[in-house]
Amino acid sequence: MKITEIRTGQVQGHGWSCFVRISTDVGITGTGECIHGGAGIEEIIAALGSLILGEDPMNVERLYERMRRARVFDGALAGNFVTALTGIEIALWDLVGRATNLPVYALLGGKFRDRVRLYADCHAGGDDSPAANAAKAREVVAMGFDAIKFDLDEMQSPLKKDAFNHTVSRAELDKMVAKVAAVREAVGPTIDVAMDLHGRYDASSGARIA
Repeated sequence: MKITEIRTGQVQGHGWSCFVRISTDVGITGTGECIHGGAGIEEIIAALGSLILGEDPMNVERLYERMRRARVFDGALAGNFVTALTGIEIALWDLVGRATNLPVYALLGGKFRDRVRLYADCHAGGDDSPAANAAKAREVVAMGFDAIKFDLDEMQSPLKKDAFNHTVSRAELDKMVAKVAAVREAVGPTIDVAMDLHGRYDASSGARIA
């Protein structure tokens, strides 16, 4: 079995997702996903993919290392290169699973659990007020989730003193605290609540917010 083609396609959902489809000479394909895609992701995948055309897709680790090492000085340890490598690797494992008629977890060491706990990434919508976030939290918990997450960062907030300064202002912090308090009060003490800042604040602000 040999790799004959690597194709990509982007879909906008929660950010851009770039899907990777690897085809072989025996008609077996594998599909992977890069999230978030970002500018240039398809070109990077094409460049990396050209290094494994004609190869046996069963050798996933070997092919991954060939791609990574070939582009290490172009940034293959960070950013969009890691995203691209991830999408290709997922597609390779999917292909191997289909070729062997085995679930990929069986190829990666076997199953540990029958159930996996999930958290729900929530977005309040509307005015993003504490009340709106609390209402969304109650709605999601009613679906059966016992771990939820909301976003606290608001880079376009009118409360920012300077759009390019990622140090949180006192007014911003008060608004964040009010949102968290409303969510916690809405769901009670037994639900795990996480808050996302997306790495957008400096270290001192992160400590203050925490």
